[in-house]
Amino acid sequence: NFLLGYFGDLSPLLLVCASVLMAIPVCAFLGYSIERIAYRPLRNAPRLAPLITAIGVSIVLQNLAMMIWGSGTHRLKAFLPMNRIILQAQSLPHCKLVLLY
Repeated sequence: NFLLGYFGDLSPLLLVCASVLMAIPVCAFLGYSIERIAYRPLRNAPRLAPLITAIGVSIVLQNLAMMIWGSGTHRLKAFLPMNRIILQAQSLPHCKLVLLY
């Protein structure tokens, strides 16, 4: 993620807010474009045509994402410490404790 390298010394909350503020216009433009290009011409079409178009748009978006980011898996950094907490003779990592809460 380029934001973490460029703005690494800023608070994580600011990074999340900046990412969301950049993603909102991109997703809005993408949704508007898909609606204009794929769905608006099908307003008076039979009911099956928009369904087939939705499947096609989904396949196009998935392939576009694979071309941009690749088809392999991507590991994210752990956002919780990997330390373990001992509760009544049970050793739990922080992430399990968050899930239990």
